Amino acid sequence: MKIISSDYKKGFVKLLITSNEDLWELYKIINPKDLVVSKTTRLVKKEDSKEGKRKPMTLKIMVEKTAWTGNELRVLGVIVEGPEDVPKGAHHSITLTLGSQLKLIKERWNPYERSVINRSTKTEEKAIIITLLDSKDNHHAVLKGLKIKHISSESSRLPRKDMPNYDLELRKFYDKTINQSINLMNAYKAEAIIFAGPGFAPEEIKKRMEETHPELLKKCYFTKASSVSKPGVNELIKGGFIKKIRKESRIAKETELLKEFFLRLRKEKLISYGFKDVKYALENGAGNVLLLSEELIREYKLRKEFKKIEDLLYIAEQNKTKIEFISNSHELGKQFHKIGGIALLLRYEV
Repeated sequence: MKIISSDYKKGFVKLLITSNEDLWELYKIINPKDLVVSKTTRLVKKEDSKEGKRKPMTLKIMVEKTAWTGNELRVLGVIVEGPEDVPKGAHHSITLTLGSQLKLIKERWNPYERSVINRSTKTEEKAIIITLLDSKDNHHAVLKGLKIKHISSESSRLPRKDMPNYDLELRKFYDKTINQSINLMNAYKAEAIIFAGPGFAPEEIKKRMEETHPELLKKCYFTKASSVSKPGVNELIKGGFIKKIRKESRIAKETELLKEFFLRLRKEKLISYGFKDVKYALENGAGNVLLLSEELIREYKLRKEFKKIEDLLYIAEQNKTKIEFISNSHELGKQFHKIGGIALLLRYEV
């Protein structure tokens, strides 16, 4: 997701949808009575005719409900602003897909809604180094947001495989490729390096890194690509491998937080859990990190009790307590939800 413009004080954010996952994130935060402005098409009929013509236009609708299918998000509501030949108050459905732009307007943005937008857009901005290689060539590129920057390509000029110094020269080429990738990671402050290519080269790089840079392995990913070239980079991006990495990065962060939660829970130290106790600790300024299950938030919304969660989030913000939202997409997240889905890591006991 990309922010085109925003002003939360004026209540709006204008967005570009850059992945199907963005549709799910928007589904979680577009609520009844919100306003959505986007390009759409609508059947327009002349007064004296039963037939009409579907015309492209930009409409502002007040949301009544949403429907998410995976590849599209339908926002249904009533028209509040549009061309003269479109009646205000009429019902309309705007369909959002990959590449759609929209302006989302709310009377007040709560911390959870802002967090969803900021998390989605910040994830897109983090750089990833892509290194393609085989036993002869390498190609380095940097993916940052939606932009791909191709840095360099190099041939190894290795001796023939039957020459006695072939293995040594190949290892030198692999080491050079690894160091080039690490230098790029440092230069671009990248979150990960992908090593990919045809054949066994990515696995050989992994074995070499286990010997030379084991501390960096948790930031490295190894996979197949059909070519060591620009099309090979596009193949990785279109194939969904980048999305997988970014999802794993979020899960890893949540896992560390939940491990700390369960450790404190066993020791019964510096921890509050359950809605009543968490609220009390927050009001007394003892909160360090507030953990909230996204599934719990969904349940409160369905019960029309989200105001309770919203009030809690504002108390946390006022007391400068960090807020982390925990997904249900991994085992620890599911366990956390089962035992209540709300907890507070404390600065001090209350």
